[in-house]
Amino acid sequence: MNTFCFQLEARLTFKHNPDGSITLSPHIKKVEPQLDKTYNGYSFTEEDKAELLKDGAISHTVELVNPKTGEKEPSIVHLDKLTNEILSIPSLRH
Repeated sequence: MNTFCFQLEARLTFKHNPDGSITLSPHIKKVEPQLDKTYNGYSFTEEDKAELLKDGAISHTVELVNPKTGEKEPSIVHLDKLTNEILSIPSLRH
């Protein structure tokens, strides 16, 4: 039996599964955010990219496709400072 051991930086979150169980979900640190890729149906403008890199968030809401429902919803987009992962939350303002 082969065993591998390595170290990496990551943030761990708990994920609630449909069957009621809970699993750990790792969010591995990226060297830099992947701003050239589409995020939930949205392509970042050059201004968006500059704001995310400078301030850690976009100052306006953007229309993102909810991966669970497929519906578009206004959302606030920001970067996780530890992992460089792009994150979003639905906006309360429509």
